[in-house]
Amino acid sequence: MPTGWRRLNSGRRVIKIDKRIKAILIVVGAIAALAAVMALLWYLLQPRYNLTSAFVNEEPRLDGQANEAVWAKAEPLEIPVKDGPTITLKTIYTGDKVFLQARFKDDTKDDIDEPWTFDGKKWKRGRTSDQFALFLDIDQSVKDFESKGFEVMKYGFTPGAKLWHFGITGPKNQATGKYWDGYNQRADVWMMHSSISSPFNKGDDGIFAVNRQYLFSPSTTEPRIWTQWDDFSTSGVLKLNTNLWQEAIRASESGYANPVTEERPIYTYKPGLDLKDTPYPYTDQLVEITDYNTFKSGDTLPWVYFDREAKGNWGGSRGDIDGKMKWENNTWTVEMGRKLNTGNADDIVLKPGDDVVIYFGALVRTNGLTIRYSVPARLHFAPKGGG
Repeated sequence: MPTGWRRLNSGRRVIKIDKRIKAILIVVGAIAALAAVMALLWYLLQPRYNLTSAFVNEEPRLDGQANEAVWAKAEPLEIPVKDGPTITLKTIYTGDKVFLQARFKDDTKDDIDEPWTFDGKKWKRGRTSDQFALFLDIDQSVKDFESKGFEVMKYGFTPGAKLWHFGITGPKNQATGKYWDGYNQRADVWMMHSSISSPFNKGDDGIFAVNRQYLFSPSTTEPRIWTQWDDFSTSGVLKLNTNLWQEAIRASESGYANPVTEERPIYTYKPGLDLKDTPYPYTDQLVEITDYNTFKSGDTLPWVYFDREAKGNWGGSRGDIDGKMKWENNTWTVEMGRKLNTGNADDIVLKPGDDVVIYFGALVRTNGLTIRYSVPARLHFAPKGGG
């Protein structure tokens, strides 16, 4: 073969080899770029906030005072809240209990829940009291909560919203007979109200789960997932001073209720008492209103009152949490404590040392606004020796 043909064929081989190398390089580059994007997405979706509970030998006083020495042993975590104040969290634990401290800014102190005010013509309810809650995913069962937090639930816990509105469950699967996918999604909710629990040195224990009515009667009730209170043994601890509630009780007891055209309070204070000095009245401190014409513009009454015998203690699983919420210098300090293992099926079991990741989020209500929620985070228990 002539020398020129050999050179030409050699050049063609070189061209073919160059094209293969370029193709390989393009594929390798695409794979590397995809891997980088996936790594970035993984990083962005992972909780970057870690709260470590430090082991201590002594229990803190749950009094809403942030400067107690035992809390200094815990490393603080600042966790951002969407459209709300940054929360500073600390946690410590003993051999059988866990304790949490949360601090956040709030320009106003709203510690009376929706008090009534008369404007001269009508009774109107005021702002909802300030609140704090911790939302702990039980057994990592809430789908995608560890990466997206409350966004997976379109948070708001809208009353009556169907399961599939939250994007984490679905309607009945005719093939399997199951009523939803991921039916075991649950979270433990540790709530502290500045009005209905803190005055009695208690928290309010709840669970985010499928409504019990549906579990009992799936053929007649729509499935919903929302926050509901844990089982409690003392009925009537908290009462509502409104004719709507009164008629609801009457309907449940007799099947008949009077029509309500205008909501208004049904009880007023006994002589010598008022909302300012007695914001959390007991039943025996109130009397039924017999003449609404005696009230003048600006008069106030409570919307919530309590059973003196119960003293704010729900009993049962709802009463697992002790604590206090105190406002000072435009800052709320919340302290809560409960057993690591309450023995109740609707509570998360905490086991320091088992290396199981616990994902959580924090909620706050301040300045009379709707509840605001934090990014997702991890809870970790340090070894007893530290670290």
